[in-house]
This record gives sequence, structure tokens and C-alpha cells, in this order.
Amino acid sequence: MKSAYFLASIGLFALLVTPAFAGFTYDFERITSNTPSASDIPLIQMDISVANDIVSFTFSNLVGSPNSTITKIYFDDMNGLLGGPGNIVDGLGVSFLPEGALIVNENGNGKPKVFSVSPGDLPGGAPFGFEATAALSLGIEKTPADGINPGDWLVVEYALQGSSITDVTSALDNETLQIGLHVQQLGPNENYSDSFVIVHAPAPSALLLGSLGVGMFGWLRRKRIL
Repeated sequence: MKSAYFLASIGLFALLVTPAFAGFTYDFERITSNTPSASDIPLIQMDISVANDIVSFTFSNLVGSPNSTITKIYFDDMNGLLGGPGNIVDGLGVSFLPEGALIVNENGNGKPKVFSVSPGDLPGGAPFGFEATAALSLGIEKTPADGINPGDWLVVEYALQGSSITDVTSALDNETLQIGLHVQQLGPNENYSDSFVIVHAPAPSALLLGSLGVGMFGWLRRKRIL
């Protein structure tokens, strides 16, 4: 009986924790071919989680990636699922600004200027039907060193516009929500740049975890433990 209650607690933990924290993990693929060698292409992932009607996108340039820095992030939100501009949580050494942010002079004088992501759309994205939703774009203000380098991460949070995590993942799968990255300082001399878009299927580990939680709940229900 104790083991049954232990399994019950595991099932509930998986169901309660997975949607808010584990979320879904997506990879990115290159859509331009500027960098000559495939060995110089970084390993980039994005994690999605939802809590309190806020969807969080965590972008990671994975440890072990070759020289590279993510300098711009673009969203093509055809159905208006996300409310922008987003709230940005920078990892250590990372410094991004959202489109339209006010930049105040360091001396505190003069008129603030409005930050604009440049270029305004994902380079090379047009042939793939990518058209950035300007209000959701974000990028570095100054040097590429402020970007997401290997081992770095950045979180951007958006309010869900009456939608759910299922709506977001479905939109990613049917490409009514697309996400693109501009990555600079590629190659042995760090003089190349390329664009990447999300692969429209979550990594198997995320699906497996969710399936285990749902499957455990069903098993416990049949055993009348819950």
C-alpha cells in the first residue's frame, strides 16, 4: 500500500510540475549557408514553460558550442498569441533589449532614444515565409559580446493573449508561430553570421516526461488509488 501511495505522489508531481517548469524543448536549424564548415555551427535550444498565464522562452547556446553569439531574436506571431514587448531576464554577461525600449544617456542628460532591432526582420527568412512581428523582437544594444555566447542563456516572457501552452505548441508545430535567431561571430575567425529557425517538434525527452505523468495518472485511477 505504501508503494502505491508513493507512486501516486510521483504521478501527481509529474502532472503538477511538468506543465509549469519542465515544458517543452525545441532545437534550431540553420536556414542560411554563410558559415563554410558545419563543425562551426552552434548547438542552440529553446525551452518553453507556462505559469500564471505567462509563457517563458529560454534560449540557450549550449556548453561545448563553437565560437558563436546569438545577437537577435525574432518572433513571427501570425495569430497574436503573445503580448509584447516581452520581459527579459538576462543571464550573466548577456544584455538584450526589446524593440521600442528607451535608452537613456549614460550621463543622464539628453533625450532618450528608442531602441530598434536591426535588421528589422530575420536575415534570409523571407523565402521561408518568415515575417517578424516587430513588437516581439529583441536584440543586443552594443557589441556581440553582449549576446548569448556558448554556455549563456536568456529568458523572455510574454503574456498569453487568452491562449494556453497547448495553443503555443500547436502554433509552433503548424508554423503560425515561428521563432528565428541571428547568430554572429561564427567560424574560425568569427567573421560569419547565419540565421536559424526553430525545428517544429519538441525534443523527445519533453514529450516522454509529459506522457509518463499522464500515463501514471491513468494507471492510478484504474487502481482506484486516486
